[in-house]
Order: sequence, then structure tokens, then C-alpha cells
Amino acid sequence: MVRNENHNLTITRDPIFGHVFSKPENCLHLLRSILPERGITEVEVTPQKQLNKKLWGRNVIMDLWAKDKQGEIFDVEMQTSKQKCAGVRFRYYQSVADQDSLKSGESFEQIRETYI
Repeated sequence: MVRNENHNLTITRDPIFGHVFSKPENCLHLLRSILPERGITEVEVTPQKQLNKKLWGRNVIMDLWAKDKQGEIFDVEMQTSKQKCAGVRFRYYQSVADQDSLKSGESFEQIRETYI
């Protein structure tokens, strides 16, 4: 008997999610569906973007990181189970994204919009 393991290969699996949404047209469609009021026309996509690379700090790997032409940042996270502290976790992700969007010497007024 041959066992087919492909029944578990759904969009909720990290490699599949990353593969599908690493294509800018798929990511753009998803973001337009979630945030139609933003009028997003183009995105650069980085799956599994690692931020806050510190030796002694908490590292963050964003499931799907996208940036539009205006520099606004979108992080799409795939959650398949109930997270005890999801709100706090996403607030932390937002702060890390804000840090990443501001270059050294730039004013805080130049922080780009971020959506988690």
C-alpha cells in the first residue's frame, strides 16, 4: 500500500504559504483583498524576512514581508492555532517593522506605515 502524504500540503503549511505568496501578483491580490482602501498597485515581496538580528535579543522572522511603491510595509502572518498572546506578539512585530523602516539619521516623522 502506498501512502499519499500530499493531503497535508495546504496553504497553511509554511513552505506552501511562502511559495504561493512569494509571487508578487499573488501577494498583491491578497493585500488588495484585505486592504482595498490602500489602493496598492505594486509590491516587492520577501518571504521569511528576518528582522532584529541580535545575538542576545529576540529575533523575528516575518512570514511574508511586502513593501509597496510608497514604502508602506505589510507583514502577513499565517496562524493555524490559537495564540495565547497574539495581540502582544503582533504589537512587538509592529515595533520591529517600524525600526526596520527608519534609517539612521531619519526623523521619526519618516517612519513608514506598517500593517501586520
